[in-house]
Amino acid sequence: MSVQALRELPSVRARCEKVYKLAQEGKVDHFELDESRYEAIIEVCAKAINVCSDVSIHTRRETDLQKDYGTNYASVSSSSHDEA
Repeated sequence: MSVQALRELPSVRARCEKVYKLAQEGKVDHFELDESRYEAIIEVCAKAINVCSDVSIHTRRETDLQKDYGTNYASVSSSSHDEA
């Protein structure tokens, strides 16, 4: 699989799903999953997305961002496995 393919949203979501399942089973070495903290995590991620949307230089073209997220960043799913 190419680096470009690994960077595409479906590929990222698939890998996130694998890590999430392992974390639910307590099979990750570097962190512990605490699902009671989801709201705080969502808030941090939403702020990061909003900050990135204000930056004039993107690592991806604006059309790619809009293809993945549209312009309503608040609508981005909090779960990588909700959309594929």
